[in-house]
Amino acid sequence: MFKHITFYLFLLFFAPLTLAKNIANVEMPDIMEISGQPLVLNGVGLRKKFVIKLYAAGLYLKNKSKDANAVINADDPMVVRMHFLYQVSGNQLVSAWNESFESNLETNRKATLQNQIGMFNDLFSYEAKKDDIYEVIYEPGKGIHVKFNGEVLGTVPGLDFKKAVFSIWFSMYNSDPDLKKAMMDL
Repeated sequence: MFKHITFYLFLLFFAPLTLAKNIANVEMPDIMEISGQPLVLNGVGLRKKFVIKLYAAGLYLKNKSKDANAVINADDPMVVRMHFLYQVSGNQLVSAWNESFESNLETNRKATLQNQIGMFNDLFSYEAKKDDIYEVIYEPGKGIHVKFNGEVLGTVPGLDFKKAVFSIWFSMYNSDPDLKKAMMDL
């Protein structure tokens, strides 16, 4: 009997440290580490196009936040992790990014960031198949890193560019308000 009590006490105290959030049969870890700094899962949601579930997305931050503008403007490490549920070509991803940049950026700001937008788009050359993972990682002083299935594909510098990229998901003009609410845990 003592063994059972010990086991349940162990679960009670240590299970929360290893839990992950499950959405659409995808496990999003509670914590990610960027350059030795732990980031916590802020919220998770599904990116849908019509009725198709394209990917499960998780937002990771230093500290949880419900303020989308603060997330966009913060010069803190953060990650958007996209676990694909449906096959999406690199061209389709780039087209979606470009639509978002178009709706989120003023013409003069978009022109200023055009080189960085091109560099970012070039990093999405892989077709995302079911269970592939793209991560968009911001690291202060370095820029936006794009990872595909754990491999860093490249880095695009600049805090202003980071703000433009995170506006894709968190601005008031984003293309999926339900995903924004879910990742902001609203």
